[in-house]
Amino acid sequence: MKKGFLIRAGGFLMAAALTGCGVSSATSFSADSMAYGGDYKNEASMENEMVMETEASAMPEDRISGGEMINQQMLENRKLIRTVHISLKVAGDLQQAVEETQSLLAAAGGYAENNSSYFGDYRSSVSIVMRVPKAESDGILEELKSRFKLLGMDDSVEDVTLNYTDVKSRLDVKQKTRDKYIEYLDKAETIEEIMAIEEKISEVTADIESYESQMRVMDNQIDYTTIYVELQSDEKAVEQSFGDRIKNQFRYFSENVIRVFLTVAEWTVYALIVLAFAIPVAGLAIKLFKRILTGRKKTLQEKESTDSVSEKS
Repeated sequence: MKKGFLIRAGGFLMAAALTGCGVSSATSFSADSMAYGGDYKNEASMENEMVMETEASAMPEDRISGGEMINQQMLENRKLIRTVHISLKVAGDLQQAVEETQSLLAAAGGYAENNSSYFGDYRSSVSIVMRVPKAESDGILEELKSRFKLLGMDDSVEDVTLNYTDVKSRLDVKQKTRDKYIEYLDKAETIEEIMAIEEKISEVTADIESYESQMRVMDNQIDYTTIYVELQSDEKAVEQSFGDRIKNQFRYFSENVIRVFLTVAEWTVYALIVLAFAIPVAGLAIKLFKRILTGRKKTLQEKESTDSVSEKS
């Protein structure tokens, strides 16, 4: 009898302990672990599962010995950023060479990202940063080399396939995570649950916008080849005669004198305007000060006379 009672009492105490643990753990649940029909998960667990699903779906079907796997489609669609530096010697007119280069660029469907010129005493050059569609880059390079003398060329390619794939995978996971949170939002019942899920949606949306921006930048770098073109010429700067130099110096001196005269005249006008308002105001202030002093002096005299009369009496 006592033995059965002890067994039942032990079982009751164990159940109570388990119930207490369950209650304490349930009360510690955050917004990430609220249960909507038992299928709500926090963002980390959802993203881990989605990454595993994405990697599994991206695995190639063909395998080679040793357990290594090759994704032939990835090898064929590598993401490459090409950058070319080319220096060319222009035999004729430099400006005409620049116009020809710009015409070639426009015909290839590209655009100039930057343009700078240098005209020295012994050499002149024009530098153009061109953005050319990937399919047209080889053609425009061959055309430039056929028209001008090649001085030097550096052609480099950067493979960003892994980075591109990583950013794209993260973007896909974030988009799926946001869709999942939107489903949970439809099931939310309290204001606290709605606010918590909306905060998560805002955070995931910010991440999505960041990844989309990175994708746009990489797509532009991949789709367009950057070509740094330098056109060099032996043309010297236009030399001026002695008379032209004297004329230019006199014009420069005259412009400076006129500029100084106008500045002095402008400040003089400003000073006169200020004085026109300041002098009357100063006069009124002086008159008011004199009146105050006169009033105080008269008050003191009246007080002294009153005191003397009171002493005599």
